[in-house]
Amino acid sequence: MKYRSPEPVDPDLLAPIYAKAFALPPYEENWTIQKALQRVRDHFEKHPDTSWVIYKTRPDLPLGAALGVRESETRWIIQECFIEPFAGRSALGDLFVRRLFEDLRIGGTRPVELFLERHSPDYSFMRGLGMRTPSHMRMFSRFPAPPTPDEP
Repeated sequence: MKYRSPEPVDPDLLAPIYAKAFALPPYEENWTIQKALQRVRDHFEKHPDTSWVIYKTRPDLPLGAALGVRESETRWIIQECFIEPFAGRSALGDLFVRRLFEDLRIGGTRPVELFLERHSPDYSFMRGLGMRTPSHMRMFSRFPAPPTPDEP
């Protein structure tokens, strides 16, 4: 398993993988290829230096990607990581994330942050890699109330 920076052709190759990966449990999201293409393309355009494309043996055949954002010189946030569901996702994901974390550590990144649903299988996976919920941080969310009948 290797990874590299994104190339112009990658969004077209990764969009079907993104849609498939997030259609499976626990996410079960309904992504069209077009929406997935736009999501990946937008991220690569905005954050080319903090995105990586995963491949096994041929760099022109990606198997997934990590979409990250650098918040400061030493703080990096993983926004999304996805791998082809039928490419040995667990083993490949484990190898990729371990290697990425090590490369970021060597490069001086502290900390690497990731937001996950507590009941996601990825939560246990990331805890197994040593990630923890900092005691000084909490994530808040609020869903707006649905519009009333007299609102547009």
